[in-house]
Amino acid sequence: MRAVSAVGDMVRFRKFVALCAGRTSQLLNYSSLGTDAGVTHPITKAWLSVLEATFLVHQLPAWDGNVRKRMVRTSKLHFVDSGLAC
Repeated sequence: MRAVSAVGDMVRFRKFVALCAGRTSQLLNYSSLGTDAGVTHPITKAWLSVLEATFLVHQLPAWDGNVRKRMVRTSKLHFVDSGLAC
């Protein structure tokens, strides 16, 4: 519950959630997402952790046969509930 209380600006948070929904199944780019939502990089990471803690989104890690490439590649953002994503 502590992470949920970290959301201060609900108007921007709603916009952030809508932007996340629009980017479902795409590569996760914190900088681009934060810029579009009008928040900083640390706030973007914090708000994504709130969405993950409430089971609204899931980050799908990159997969590759090469372990080094797997560690470097970007994960994808997925909404758990497809109805919410729409």
